[in-house]
Amino acid sequence: MAAMREGIKLPAFLVPMATSFDVRNRRHIDLMLAMCLGGARVHLAEVAAALDIPVKLIGAPGPVAGYIDSGKSSLVKSVAESDVLTTAMVLMRHLALTTGTSTFAAADRLACFAAGMTHRPYAADFAQYRKRLIDTAFVEARATYDRIAA
Repeated sequence: MAAMREGIKLPAFLVPMATSFDVRNRRHIDLMLAMCLGGARVHLAEVAAALDIPVKLIGAPGPVAGYIDSGKSSLVKSVAESDVLTTAMVLMRHLALTTGTSTFAAADRLACFAAGMTHRPYAADFAQYRKRLIDTAFVEARATYDRIAA
């Protein structure tokens, strides 16, 4: 988690530990299993919060069921969209951890898209997240420039 938070690629000998193991031969990435490394399972919201990624506003299924029962389909859709956006951000961080690929451009595009959904309650959170992404990128670029210029 610390390596993911800092954007560090794992050394090759540690990558298998952070790679999803498939206990049911389903042949797909199980992000939750990959994140817990066989230990106690963690919730998406906990991982996202640790990585400073916006999380859905409602965590428990109870309120969502209430929205469904009362016909508030827009709120149900908003919760589902937020889950997908958060999961995509966590997946990007996980791929950077195991493959070393840069995720800034994709994360920026996704955050920009989510921030543009101004009719959704998660838009402001993703706008702030995008600002933090850009600010961090500028700080890192400046540090690299200073290091090269020295």
